[in-house]
Amino acid sequence: MPVLLNMSSTLTYSICAINSVLKSIPLEELVGLVNEPLTKTAQILDFDKRRGSVTDDEVLDFLHEKYGINNAVDLQHYSKERRNDILRDCKDFGATIRQLSRLTDLGEKVIRNA
Repeated sequence: MPVLLNMSSTLTYSICAINSVLKSIPLEELVGLVNEPLTKTAQILDFDKRRGSVTDDEVLDFLHEKYGINNAVDLQHYSKERRNDILRDCKDFGATIRQLSRLTDLGEKVIRNA
């Protein structure tokens, strides 16, 4: 039977059938999973506590520290796959699509589809 989440007085959404999932995991393993502490980088079912977006300088520092990129415009010369991986990381970091477009001189559509 699916777990139901009441979003309002009139709407009910089915999330998943947890009974079949829970029955497939031995109790000892489930207890171990529940009691195992999460790593600091894990954000499973948690809200990102960042304030909406980050400043341009923070994005540029992120690019420099994580990828050694000194000039964001240099992303235009990376392979499509590598560029998209970096852009996804920047969006996960908190950069907005418009902000990345402005910093990299890439189109918003390119960044949105990354």
